[in-house]
Amino acid sequence: MNSDSFSSAVYNPTFTTRRNYFATQSGITSGSTSNGVFQINTDSGVNSPFFASVPSQTGVIGSKTPVDVNSNAAILAGDFGRPGQDYRGAAPFFSSSSFDGHPFSLQATGNFTVATASTSAAPTITIFQASQATMNTSLAAGLSGNAALVAAGHSIVAAPTSNAVTTVGTYAYYVNASLIWTSASALLSGEVWGVVTGPVGTQYTTRAVLTGISVTNYFDLNFFGALSFTGASSVVGCTPLEFSLSAL
Repeated sequence: MNSDSFSSAVYNPTFTTRRNYFATQSGITSGSTSNGVFQINTDSGVNSPFFASVPSQTGVIGSKTPVDVNSNAAILAGDFGRPGQDYRGAAPFFSSSSFDGHPFSLQATGNFTVATASTSAAPTITIFQASQATMNTSLAAGLSGNAALVAAGHSIVAAPTSNAVTTVGTYAYYVNASLIWTSASALLSGEVWGVVTGPVGTQYTTRAVLTGISVTNYFDLNFFGALSFTGASSVVGCTPLEFSLSAL
């Protein structure tokens, strides 16, 4: 996450139950992606699925500080919020039109703990795209709607450990996607990759081309993550540390 990030959530070890921070999930079931969907805390005490989204409708996200000492003095009239401007001294603002034809990145990092070794387990972090309708339905249903959420989402990148997790312990993951969408093509495309590291070594998901997911409208650029695994192992805790969208 940096000054160009416009939608994100993080984990705070000091305030583990405070709203809008990531929650640690436990008891994730083998063979299920739905109960591994990343969650944030709420005031009600009932967790909610987390979505990172581009600004929608009249939303304006970010800030501008034109007197920031870090600003480029050569720019006499910083055009804040406009994609492609060479202005990175302060955080510009972004609107619904900022990412029509302008690239952005998605980054997700965190860790999970495996309690039982297995020769067949394959914990995997998957990042999905979801439409606004799917997101709204999910938020209204809460965690009970996670199975429908995963079924309706489109996978854009999956970072597996391996086909075998033969050592218990804590594993760290990092998933990255460089994405671009245009209203003319109605396609979400880009490059994706990921890495998982831990007691069994480092597993790298080779950079791959995202050839194009059909996304008709900018308000359907919503993203969520989930941990899933198969086999006889048990994942006793998954803690997303950061999930963010940033302008490139």
